[in-house]
Formats: sequence, C-alpha cells, structure tokens
Amino acid sequence: ILQRLIEDIERALKTVSDKITEQCKINNMPVEPKLPDNVKLNNVEQPTEDATEAYRMLKGAMKVSTLAMRLFLKTDEEYSLVLICANKPSLTLLNDICQELTIGLNAQAIAAIHLDSNNGEQSIPTTYEIETHADDACLTIKCSLLPKHTIRIMLTSPVFRSENFLNLDNTTRQQVAELNPDPIDMLNKNKCLEAAAEIRHSNWFTHCMLEQNSNIIVLRILRDLQYNQTPLSFLNLWCLTLLVYKCQNQPPNLLTSLFRSVFACLSSGILLPNQIGPGIIDPCEKELIDAAAYLTNEQRLSLTNYAQHIIRLIAFENYEKIFQFGSYQTEQLSSDINMK
Repeated sequence: ILQRLIEDIERALKTVSDKITEQCKINNMPVEPKLPDNVKLNNVEQPTEDATEAYRMLKGAMKVSTLAMRLFLKTDEEYSLVLICANKPSLTLLNDICQELTIGLNAQAIAAIHLDSNNGEQSIPTTYEIETHADDACLTIKCSLLPKHTIRIMLTSPVFRSENFLNLDNTTRQQVAELNPDPIDMLNKNKCLEAAAEIRHSNWFTHCMLEQNSNIIVLRILRDLQYNQTPLSFLNLWCLTLLVYKCQNQPPNLLTSLFRSVFACLSSGILLPNQIGPGIIDPCEKELIDAAAYLTNEQRLSLTNYAQHIIRLIAFENYEKIFQFGSYQTEQLSSDINMK
C-alpha cells in the first residue's frame, strides 16, 4: 500500500508540474534563474531545446531518507520526498502545489473507483488530507488507506547553494543576486537547505553503502534498537549511517563483526564532548562539519556508556539482552554505570 501511495503522489506531482508550467507559460513568466553569461548552474538539468522547460518550476521529486535508503521499518510512520524547484520556492507556490495536488490525488481516487466498478470489483473510497507547513517549507499528506502514516514533501532549489554555480566570484555573486531577487514570501531558506542536504545524503548512500547488503541489515537492526528507547535513539539516521560506513570494512557476510564494530567505535569515545572525541565528519559538506553536532553533552556521555555496556554483552554473546531493553532497563543501566 505504501509503495502504491508513493507512486500515486509522484504521478500527481507530475500533473501538478505540468499545470504550473502551463500557467507560467500563459503568463509569460520564465522561472529559470537569470545568470550572467559566464555563470552556469551545476548539478542540475541542462537546458533543452524544448522552450517549455524554461517555464517549468517543478523539476522533479526524489525519495530521500528511509525511502531512498530502503531502511523503512513497520514501526515508521513518516516518509519523505523532496520536490526540486527551478528557482527559490515561495509560499504562493506551496499553496498552489497543495491545491493542485489535492485535485490530482482525488481525481486518481475517483478514477480507481470507476475502474474497479467496471471490472466488477468493489473498492474502498480513498481520501487524502493535505496540509501546508510554511515554517517547515513543506506539505504533508495523509491517506485513509494508511491513516497513521504521513508523507512529507519538502521543497528546495539548487539556487540556494553557491556551490551549485560554476565560475561564481564576489562580483558575479552580486550580479546573480540583483538579477534574481528573493520572492517576498520566500520559504524558509534553512529548511530548503536541509531538504537539499537530504538529497545529497541519499545520493551518497546509494553510491557508498547500498552495494553491501550487510550495511542495510545492520542499519535496520540499529534502527530497531532505536525504537526500543535506548540511548541509540539520540542519533539521527544520517549519523547512524556514517557510523556504519566507518565500520563497514569487515570480512564479507560477518554481520556480527560489523554490528560489534559500530558499538566499539561509539564506546571508544568518538562522540565525547569538549572536542575529546573526533566526532562524525559529514562527507557531503565541503567544510569539516560534525554530523552529530546537535547532540548535548549528556546525550554523548549516555551513548558512550551504552555502547560500552553493549560491547560487554556482545563479548559474552548475550545478544538476547541487547534487544530486550526498554525505557526502565535503560534507566537502570544508566544508574548502574554512573555508580561505577
């Protein structure tokens, strides 16, 4: 059902893109960023002979996070897509997408009912609840077929990052800013940059992690541990992925070795505060940025203590105890370690 829902949303987004493109074309409003002759956008679609593309604001949608990494579990209730825009997205655009997407998804639901009735089958009517979240630069979709699940669609654009421009210096940077003023109701830039980072993370994962099945299995196990309210839940998916990447050079098919190496890495103090630990460097950023910079000192200490305890359990092959921790056991573990 989830896969079908994602496909329906992607199909509806393509229709929305065509409608908005047609409106821009009628109003003669090209949406491609205006650039000096010596400046070009990198890592985006190259201009085509089709003049319509100059008016296409919505370039495409990408699965990110657990969907792109194939790490979703039955316990997950939120999934993410990123909608790539040709230029800086605005609140007006977000509302237009919400309105057209509602029409498109409902039209698909009605068409599905008619198709089933023609085939003599009885189908359950599907309803959608779509909301905009301007502060988060996204919209959310809920479907009656999966009432507990939420699909989050985040908006971004390559023009937000200066790294996406070729031959850009201080002079041309000013020219680009003058040629492309920010929309009055532009969406939160930081949220759009976070969405762009999700794309980079998913692409990196595909190229560096997806080929080894052991990485996927261990990441799924670690994510399951996160749902057991262990200190491991302090780590977001990106940090967890980078930890496994650091430890993936293990003999083939030895999942236990990779699993143990992750906790050995944590227990060694990689996350310790006050720059004692080296941190987890983000490979998708040009600068040296710690992907775990958001962690508090208390969380860092808790993670290190927890990992050291897990290493002891693994040494005695007490794997059943690792996966039986709940909130109460975790509190007991923390107090016992602190007493020691």
